[in-house]
Amino acid sequence: DEKASQKTFETIKQAIYQKLQPDALGVMFYASQEQSLVPIVYVKKLNTTYWEGSCASGSQATAVALSWLNQATEGKFSYTLKQPAGKITASVEKSRGKILASYVEGYVEFSPLQEIVI
Repeated sequence: DEKASQKTFETIKQAIYQKLQPDALGVMFYASQEQSLVPIVYVKKLNTTYWEGSCASGSQATAVALSWLNQATEGKFSYTLKQPAGKITASVEKSRGKILASYVEGYVEFSPLQEIVI
């Protein structure tokens, strides 16, 4: 429930890079009341931060986290997450607290090709 902002993202990024040196990292800003998600991705080699329109892997990670936070141990749990470019539904199937499977679904559209020149 932290509002998405560049400042908060930079604070999180700095904390991670003090301990780890990942090639890339993503932060999913989740708002529980709206069930919305704002994904932000940083790529170290290019030194770029990109506010994504939507993120399937981030949606899946959020669904896993929500099933854990809700102490869901048995069954299928689905979360439809509103994102800047649309909605993604992420589902988790669990048995005895263990994840058996996970799925994402939603409308996919290719954006125009973009080139980044460094």
